[in-house]
Amino acid sequence: MLPSATRLVDVPVMLYSELEGSTFEELIAAFRGPPLDGEEYRASFYDDVADAIARLGGIDFLESELDQDDEDRIAAAITALAFCEDPAVDRQGFAIRLRRLLEDPNPYLAATAIDGLSGLDEDSLDPDEVL
Repeated sequence: MLPSATRLVDVPVMLYSELEGSTFEELIAAFRGPPLDGEEYRASFYDDVADAIARLGGIDFLESELDQDDEDRIAAAITALAFCEDPAVDRQGFAIRLRRLLEDPNPYLAATAIDGLSGLDEDSLDPDEVL
């Protein structure tokens, strides 16, 4: 179930203040759309939007974005899922998925997977599999 009517309230200020107060649907549209201030800032834009989506409970949406072809959106979803405290995140399953990305031919995604693994609690990690 998507938190469709939920608005971003009582959360830290977003880097992109024009998105503050956005509904869940508006944030999804922003995540799927072009960055507000140009392609050179796309990574920070998608990071900010993905974090807001996670804080609104959009875990299922972010998990589905891991299967897309856009590396900046995938990286933003990884970071948001790894560092959010929502119990809906299957940390064990997510850690397994991130471990697979360690061998991705794209060094940006492999590095983001390392960062993501660092954001998970120690119970989700088997050091022998990561190192």
